[in-house]
Amino acid sequence: MSTNENVIKLSSLIAKSLATREAAEKLFRYARNIKSDTVIFDFSDVDFASRSFAHEYAKRKAIFEKKVLERNKTVTVRKMLALVSIRGDSKPEYVHSDYSKPLHISLKNL
Repeated sequence: MSTNENVIKLSSLIAKSLATREAAEKLFRYARNIKSDTVIFDFSDVDFASRSFAHEYAKRKAIFEKKVLERNKTVTVRKMLALVSIRGDSKPEYVHSDYSKPLHISLKNL
C-alpha cells in the first residue's frame, strides 16, 4: 500500500469514498497482517466516509490489538468519525466545524 510497510492508504486499498461496513472490515483485516505494533491509516484522497463505514471503523478501532494512528483526514471525514465515536452512553458529542466554534450534536436525535 505504501513505501512504509505500516502505512495503509485507504484510497488505494478501498476507495476514495468509504461507504460500507465491509470496507472497514477489509481495512482492519488487512491491518491485522501488518508486521508492526502500530499501523497508520492514511486518509489522503479520501473525500467521503459514510455513517456506516465510520461506525464500523470506530467499533473495530476500539478493540483493535495494535496502535492505530490516522493522518490526512479531511474535515468531513473527521466530523463523521467524531459523530459516531463510541462512548457507551448517550452523552452528547461535540464536533468542531471550524476548530474555533463547537457544533453541538446530540446522539439522541440521530
